[in-house]
Amino acid sequence: MLTGQVEQLLGLLSTMEQEGVDYVYLRAAQYNLTEAKIDNARSSAVSQSPLMEGIEKCLDQLDESTMKDLSYRLENAIKTSIGMPSKIGCAGVLVSLAMRHAFVFRPHADTFLKVAEKAVLDRNNAVSAAYARATGYLSRLGSDDGLLRLASYAKGLYFNAEDESRRQVSGEIIYAVSKFATDRFNAVASDFLPFVFFAKHDLDEHVKEQFEKTWSENVGGSRAVILYSKEINEIAVERLESAKWTIKHTAALTIADVVVSSGNEVSGANAAAIWPALEKALALKTFDGKEKVLDAFVKFTKSGKSLWTAEPSIAAQMKKIAIREAKRNNDTYRPNAFTSLGEYSEARTDIDMFDDVYNIVAPILEDYNAEDKMDTSDDTKDGNKSHESAATTAGVSALFRAVNIKCLNPSPLTHLPKLLEIIKKVTSSNKVTVATNLTLYERSKALFDGLRKRNHSQGSNRYGLALEFFTVLEVVSGSGIETMRQKRAEAAEMIVECFVGGVFGMFKDGRDELKAKMKGMLDEARKNERSPGVQTVLDRSLKALEA
Repeated sequence: MLTGQVEQLLGLLSTMEQEGVDYVYLRAAQYNLTEAKIDNARSSAVSQSPLMEGIEKCLDQLDESTMKDLSYRLENAIKTSIGMPSKIGCAGVLVSLAMRHAFVFRPHADTFLKVAEKAVLDRNNAVSAAYARATGYLSRLGSDDGLLRLASYAKGLYFNAEDESRRQVSGEIIYAVSKFATDRFNAVASDFLPFVFFAKHDLDEHVKEQFEKTWSENVGGSRAVILYSKEINEIAVERLESAKWTIKHTAALTIADVVVSSGNEVSGANAAAIWPALEKALALKTFDGKEKVLDAFVKFTKSGKSLWTAEPSIAAQMKKIAIREAKRNNDTYRPNAFTSLGEYSEARTDIDMFDDVYNIVAPILEDYNAEDKMDTSDDTKDGNKSHESAATTAGVSALFRAVNIKCLNPSPLTHLPKLLEIIKKVTSSNKVTVATNLTLYERSKALFDGLRKRNHSQGSNRYGLALEFFTVLEVVSGSGIETMRQKRAEAAEMIVECFVGGVFGMFKDGRDELKAKMKGMLDEARKNERSPGVQTVLDRSLKALEA
């Protein structure tokens, strides 16, 4: 290629400002298209312009000597171009050089990777996207050092960003590398993938989507999370100290996902590596999405049992965390915290946590369901009334789960009077919801099903307790849809089984009277029941009482 032809090529880039491209902007503006759609139209026009065909013909004449001359001038053109068409044209030249002229262009790839790092920050989204795409093609030819520098640059762009636009550019760069230079990306995956996993938990949906695409297209299943868990945790733990709330919260969600992806059984060594990171994430103040960290905490309690059973200090700290989170004074967060407290106490079969749970939950439920409490909130999704209903439902579930049926000292039966007391207050309130009643039936069934399978001391008569729990279910009412009536009948059946099995005592005094009262309520419910499925459950209970 002659020097004059180099000038001709650059002149063609400049000509795009006036000819064959800008008319697209004018035509698009006539139809009141959005700025983004106008930019896309202009970008498409650049790539299909006859001028680009002329540029391609000039590039076909490149050799090693003329490439040096073009390299210097093209770099200058990229840095000094003003109009959008010229900028996109320059990005297109880089793509063409990387794809069609790799032999002569390879020595210059690292230089243009560095140049593209600046160009990709253009305020115009279409230009920025064009240069991000170009970095992907340039990565095919760049050296390992150049690629690692690009990875470092993308990470810095993300972590130092003041808004989501720079974080999105970071995602576009890495996605382009993974898509257009897949082999090179896989060769240094350990420098990219841990960061990609972190960033795919970004709170901004557009940023998150870009990194999620990169992760899903380059990684299969959760095994990669386990493989890179050490690197991921190192990135996340460091960012928990970030001054930017978005980065801090993204770090917490990343740690939570590592825990969830670790499987149902985590070895002692892996659990020991995960726990410090999870503990720090849980220490953050409440934020939208922190419930995912709580879910991970419960998951770790179940899967990381090998760690906390061997380390009493960790077990004690975990209990403190569960209680601390449930005590947080945040209306939106409280239902999730109550749910996690219940699940945690159910998982800790080695200790009795009922009193701890009761002391936190019961006062809140009493306050929410007090008849004399003035209701000034709107019944909306985000209103206090909705949060109170959700917290009540979660609190009821937590109290039932906290009765440890595997712990005989103290006997789980000793907690039933306090449980009954608060349940009666909730169910008698005019604020009780269908969700709360469904939870009551489900948890009653689970609790009494567990109790009937264990041996209990027969030293006292608890028939009155059995009758009150049975009455609270309101089997006779026959209210609700079929699913609700089914769950209510199944809960009643478990109480009957407990009574027949001697859970509430085997004393003759009062036994026949209790049996008659239960049978009377079941007969009334059976008489008005129209569902064959519910009828079957009620019939089983009646048959058990007749035995």
